Amino acid sequence: MADIAISRAAFAGFGLLRRRPWVPLIWATIYAGVIGLLIVLLGGAFIQAIGRLVALRPNDHAALGQVLALMGGIFGGYVLFLLVFWVLGAVVNMAVVRAVMEPEARAYAYLRLGVRELWLMLANFVLFILYVMLSMAMAIPVGVLSAVVALNSPAAAPFVSWPLQIVTWIASIWLGLRFCMVAPMIYADRRFRLFESWSFTRGHVWRLFQVGLIMVASALILYVLLLGVGFAVGIPLFMQMAQTINPHTFFTQAPAQAFRQLSPILILYVGLIWAGFTVLLSVFFAPWPAAYRQLVGDDLAATFS
Repeated sequence: MADIAISRAAFAGFGLLRRRPWVPLIWATIYAGVIGLLIVLLGGAFIQAIGRLVALRPNDHAALGQVLALMGGIFGGYVLFLLVFWVLGAVVNMAVVRAVMEPEARAYAYLRLGVRELWLMLANFVLFILYVMLSMAMAIPVGVLSAVVALNSPAAAPFVSWPLQIVTWIASIWLGLRFCMVAPMIYADRRFRLFESWSFTRGHVWRLFQVGLIMVASALILYVLLLGVGFAVGIPLFMQMAQTINPHTFFTQAPAQAFRQLSPILILYVGLIWAGFTVLLSVFFAPWPAAYRQLVGDDLAATFS
């Protein structure tokens, strides 16, 4: 089996951006549009709930029931949010994999909803359950040990809790790297693949870690730039709105009016999400199918030439 060319795999997302820049723009537009729609749907209910709480009088059981109903709607909307991004995440992830592993299949911006995407949705759900179970298994002894040390020697508590926390981070990263080939293997085999990734990545974890480290460093640079733009533009907007918006009036008006007042911040927020996702979707998802192609001996350099 061939080995991984670290820099080539780590920067595969930028190669995709260079070859087909309009494709990540479409992916990011879908993400930003869905997020914007959910903000409007959930935000309106949240503003109404706060408004009812502001106007709530003692023993006003009818109004309290309305608030509880709105909060239930917000919770239901949050569940819908998770379901939408569970599906959308699998579809876009597989689109990036398709763009790397089968670049000629560029119809519909590489987006599909077929058997591969359904298998990836199932794999992501199983991985989520596994991570929750493992997180709980690690968190319970770490929490108990940290609490015992804090009770007996508070000064020594940070010297125990921080190393334990670092160990849990290392374990999470290691597990993530062992399962990073799930999407490429599902795409290649058109079957459910999960623990096959564990076997496939054996002996390659260190080089995969270096790929991920470069990828995260690139993403952090972009994040800092977007954060700088957000602070430079957003703080003056927020300060201006804070001086003109009365909280009581704001939360008791119709959601449409509230959104009209918040529109500059919302446009900035969704715009930054759109700009970030344009780059980050490719940067985060492309290295792993690129590394997979290298490990199975495919000619990745020809694809990105």
